[in-house]
Amino acid sequence: MTKIIKKTPTGACSYIESDERTGAVTAERDFPGIFPVYYTVTDTGCFCGYSIRSVLKSSGIRREIDPDALGLYLTFSCLPGNRTFFKNVKKLMPGCILTYKGKELSIKQVYNFDTKKKISGINKTSTETAVRLSVEDAIRKCHANAAFLSSGIDSSILTRLGNVSDTYTIDYDEAQFSEANAAEAFSKAIGASHHRLNISYKDYFESIPECSLHLEQPVGDCSYPVYYLLCKMAAKNNRVIFSGEGSDELFFGYLLSDYLKFGWYEKFPIAIRKKLPELFGGLHPTLNRFLKFHDGDPFDGYRGPVTVYTDIEKKELLKDYHGENVLRELLYELNDGISDLPVEERIYYFNIREWLEADILTGAVKLSSAAGLDVLMPFLDRNVINIANTIPVKYQLHGSETKHMLREAFKDILPDHIVHAKKKGFPVPVAAWMKNPDVISDIRAVLNCPEAEQYFNKEMVSNMLDRFISFPDDNWLWRKIWLLYSFVVWVKSASLHLSSE
Repeated sequence: MTKIIKKTPTGACSYIESDERTGAVTAERDFPGIFPVYYTVTDTGCFCGYSIRSVLKSSGIRREIDPDALGLYLTFSCLPGNRTFFKNVKKLMPGCILTYKGKELSIKQVYNFDTKKKISGINKTSTETAVRLSVEDAIRKCHANAAFLSSGIDSSILTRLGNVSDTYTIDYDEAQFSEANAAEAFSKAIGASHHRLNISYKDYFESIPECSLHLEQPVGDCSYPVYYLLCKMAAKNNRVIFSGEGSDELFFGYLLSDYLKFGWYEKFPIAIRKKLPELFGGLHPTLNRFLKFHDGDPFDGYRGPVTVYTDIEKKELLKDYHGENVLRELLYELNDGISDLPVEERIYYFNIREWLEADILTGAVKLSSAAGLDVLMPFLDRNVINIANTIPVKYQLHGSETKHMLREAFKDILPDHIVHAKKKGFPVPVAAWMKNPDVISDIRAVLNCPEAEQYFNKEMVSNMLDRFISFPDDNWLWRKIWLLYSFVVWVKSASLHLSSE
């Protein structure tokens, strides 16, 4: 009997247990999904591992990219749900237990959020106290002398209460994207040594192939390479470090006020709301997103503000796309049990089910580990999670200010400008770098390679690149190009790596 366990100081635990004699396998993935667990079932048994590469190697299955996964990636810029980019290799979802015995596979959900939580009133003072005590207790369970630090409240709380001696921040020549000066000022104020890593576009793009190999998937989130480079810097002098993953999802830190302030719109009869996208959605893309977001169909649901490629665009772009049913099944799964909740509560749970597991934690754990660094995430302590889940989202928002309860809970230990700072969201100047003729030329060369032509309509890709050169400030256009570029870089890198094994 072999059992491999991965756990955090705050109580998250995943394990894989296998019986070589009988072939039985049991695996459990922690909630909310800090440690990924992958599996496949073949004629010879069930193979589980903490990496896709280990499952591919132990099972001996064919390394074949799943076109349905590509379609989902182009929608969300990550891969939510149980798919991976390799056919027949699946991801165990957070809070689930897998058992394989006698050639029978069973997967059960043993922990999940209570989506039936009370959505009326709370005692604001006692709730703030509970938040404060739970976060402080979670930080005490962890031991680190360093922290990643931005100008935001999450990392500032960890830095302040963790009594760290060193802080690490990203810096850019493009000053509007840099938080390094504000981070350094706070670091000095608490007596910590501050380290800033200046990243140029050359540093960034050169790191993408290596980054994608460690992620075992395309670099959909453009902050991944930056995070990886910062991890490599911090790992030179540290083994563990504090990081603020999870706070945005648990305490509602995303700026979706344009959608939330129109909650009154959902009071209109659903029959009317369903007809309006068809009648008026063609007038403007933003209007279409808004109308579909509120049309009562989980298929549109939260997808409204986050969709990168629409279904129509994917049909034109991809040479092999038949994934609308796959997307519909996933969206209904992600919306299970929350479709009837108020709009802000739907967003809250969707963020955790999709964005936190498939994007935030995937990058944080895999890239820090590859750099030789253990990232400690106190906001993902089970007690913090449970308390955050009792707070209706309407209390997490105060006008345009997000994470209001968290800010109020720690306002006495942080400067006012940090407590009320607007979220910047780990900004990366990719769009600005792409305006550089050399950068866009390199991207065009990658998107003209044989690997790209295998998946994408060459004419449509070329038209997108030409449009970007004419309209470089189009915020959605550069994202669309970026997703294609990062996918092709991953395919090229993965093909070379896997062929050498």
